[in-house]
Amino acid sequence: TSGGPAVCGDGVVGPGEECDDGNDEDRTDACDNNCKNTDLLLWYRLEGDGQNSGALAGYDAMVSGALSFIGGKVGMAGRCAGSSVNITIPDLREVLLQNPSMTIGMWVKEDTVLSWTNVLDTRGALGGFETYRGVNAEPTLNTCADGVGGLSTCGASFQFVPGQWHHLAWRYAGTGTAAGQGAPLELFLDNEPVGMVDNPNLAAIINPDMAQDATLCYSNQGTNLEVQIDEIKVFGAVFDPPGQCEVVLGGSWQNGACVLP
Repeated sequence: TSGGPAVCGDGVVGPGEECDDGNDEDRTDACDNNCKNTDLLLWYRLEGDGQNSGALAGYDAMVSGALSFIGGKVGMAGRCAGSSVNITIPDLREVLLQNPSMTIGMWVKEDTVLSWTNVLDTRGALGGFETYRGVNAEPTLNTCADGVGGLSTCGASFQFVPGQWHHLAWRYAGTGTAAGQGAPLELFLDNEPVGMVDNPNLAAIINPDMAQDATLCYSNQGTNLEVQIDEIKVFGAVFDPPGQCEVVLGGSWQNGACVLP
């Protein structure tokens, strides 16, 4: 009946509820099991489109005509092809400027290792970061970053085994966008730390000089990609290992280890 108490999980935003998405899942989507907004800002499931299912409206991804959709890690995935940008997240800079403590996670599968394959790029003149395959067709991903306060480095690389799904996560615990408010940029592969862009002077990697739009999944070599991407999530927070396993990856934390989904 109308006027009754709110029932979290009924799909109707009632008194005292910030959201109600019709389920009681906790922390894994944009609305938790107490009907409060979570830290999940942007969420691209790639279920045949670039729709954003996160807490912020107006940030649907732009997908190119080269991107096709096939069976992926969770439901469908985007299969990148061609040499141009396959996925663009518009105005990600504005989201991160408001949430400089952030985690970006996604599932990635490379069927064949190709040189000059770009996974994620937010890098601008004096800010942002990018992760890419270098000049050699070998299973090493490199990460470079720039920041206000003098940071300009390509200080992290890690091995990425092709032919299977892996979860990549970038974690950054900045406190602001000015010099001295930055943090190291940490990289995780399947919830394990595999690299870090050291930032001893706490230069702000997230700042107004980073690229306005984030771009994903392209090659500047002019060759067709053989890369799949799924479940792109942007959080306005960093998490402890159990939280990152359960919230960012969608896995389960058991006996001090992450069991991947």
